[in-house]
Amino acid sequence: MRSDQAPRKLAAFLVADIAGYSALMSADEEGTVRDLKGHQHAVLPMISQFGGHVIDTAGDGILAEFSSVLNAVTCAIAIQKEMEQRNAAAEASRRMQFRIGINQGDVVFDDARVYGDGVNVAARLQTIAEAGGICLSGKVFDEVQERIKFRCTDLGPQQLKNIPYPVRAYRLELKGDAGAAGIGLAGVPLRTMSERPSIAVLPFANLSGDPEQDYFGDGIVEDIISALSRLRWLFVIARNSSDSYKSRAAGLKQIGRELGVRYISEGSIRKAGSRVRITSQLVDTENGAHLWADRFDRELTDIFAIQDEVTARIVGILAPEVTAAEMARAQQSRPSSVNAWDAYLRALPLMRQHTKPCYEHAVALLKTAVALSPDFAAAYARLSACSIQAAYHGWDGPSADSVSRALQLARHSIALDAEEPLAYDALASAHQFSNDWEKAEAAAKQAIALFPACTAAYGTLINVLAFQGRTDEALEFYAQSEKTSPRDIDRSARLIGLAFALFVAGRYEETIPAVEQYVALRPSWYGGHLLLAATLGLMGRLAEASNAKDRVLQLLPQYNLRAARNGPLFRRPQDQDRIFAGLRKAGMPE
Repeated sequence: MRSDQAPRKLAAFLVADIAGYSALMSADEEGTVRDLKGHQHAVLPMISQFGGHVIDTAGDGILAEFSSVLNAVTCAIAIQKEMEQRNAAAEASRRMQFRIGINQGDVVFDDARVYGDGVNVAARLQTIAEAGGICLSGKVFDEVQERIKFRCTDLGPQQLKNIPYPVRAYRLELKGDAGAAGIGLAGVPLRTMSERPSIAVLPFANLSGDPEQDYFGDGIVEDIISALSRLRWLFVIARNSSDSYKSRAAGLKQIGRELGVRYISEGSIRKAGSRVRITSQLVDTENGAHLWADRFDRELTDIFAIQDEVTARIVGILAPEVTAAEMARAQQSRPSSVNAWDAYLRALPLMRQHTKPCYEHAVALLKTAVALSPDFAAAYARLSACSIQAAYHGWDGPSADSVSRALQLARHSIALDAEEPLAYDALASAHQFSNDWEKAEAAAKQAIALFPACTAAYGTLINVLAFQGRTDEALEFYAQSEKTSPRDIDRSARLIGLAFALFVAGRYEETIPAVEQYVALRPSWYGGHLLLAATLGLMGRLAEASNAKDRVLQLLPQYNLRAARNGPLFRRPQDQDRIFAGLRKAGMPE
């Protein structure tokens, strides 16, 4: 920052005043001042209890600043609940009701004041709030909508006085059965946990004593939060909320209750000479279980390259670990309590079984998910993937009909959420089945661009490249995906892609262990046994090839070489000739 630049910061601002204060003063000036001071004596300490700072208390007004948007809103709720109780004990003519407006914005500050639209918008929202009510800006609503127990009413874009642009406003509905927000230790409000899985990434502890490492750790945390936020199914706490724990000691269970998150990721950085050690772990806040932990030792050559590498590695592990934990949680929950997210999670392991009963059950669960949540883009993407599975097996009519349905579902998923990577992966799979290689490759790469740790899309892309004969590229992407996400529960898609790439490259000895790893993970998917039969046939290991062929026919009794030509085919004729030659040697019927 230049020395002549005014300092700036991002914060949440709460502005409050007393509705009808002038009329109260006209009726009883001394009594009104006395009552106001009594209310302020009760209310102002609440701001610091919720992590806020009082900037100004001119007249009947209050201007307060919070580093956490959530704390600002729950403080406002607590203030209005406190005032409701105080007014209940007062004469009707002397009751005072606050109107509160809350906004988040970037402001200029000095030793005594703050300036900018961040404060001005909050002040104008206060003027349109009801007596005893709270009015939120759209920015604030986006942060808190799933973390408070109260419903909000959309008031639409508001043209506020002296604000040159419309501001979307929401009225927080305090009446009803929700009750007051809970208060945790040290006066910090407890959050209501989202139906979706939720995670907070805490500031990394600097164990080296080198202040420079603070910036390095902050950079990693910011990048992890940014990357995880691209996962549409995962609710990620904003950094300004998790940063509040940088200077405040608290247990992980307590932090989980205060932030309303199920999972917490934390880490540390220690510099020693020319090397840096970074540790990271994932914790389930409900039971304190450590789900994953690892460390990364690197030479401090290019600090930004290290930051990018470690961030990619951590995100690539966190995402599948959270998915696996959520799937286990869904399996343990009561069937009667199934919601859209639970139904979605229950469908995922069924899709991996590659049997018709599991396929039908998965489809039923996913249809339940979209019925309960019509804008659930990921569920539509998984329905598309189920249709492609049906196309391979012929489970639901002609394959062409299943592919058409898969394309329609994938496009609907994209229409619901143009940044859902699973939607583009589903689209890529549908194009791959139709041998539309350019579109398949573009869709898979779009999925990876949206979320670089989307290993399902890596699997699709590796297969698409392998089937085109571009084996060097396929193997590069496989190595990249393994480096990014070695523990992914969907690793099987990458393994079969690796096996096809090695087969097309003529590296049969390496193809065998790759396809055997895949078959061990997905024994009911005939494609793995098919590739194993062809490879062993070409290698002259005919007895083993015949056994693999028999397994294909056990799974699909009517399968033959003519049926093989109805599915995805290699782009290059020489690759097609080789796999069919291998299948003939294995004894596959014509």
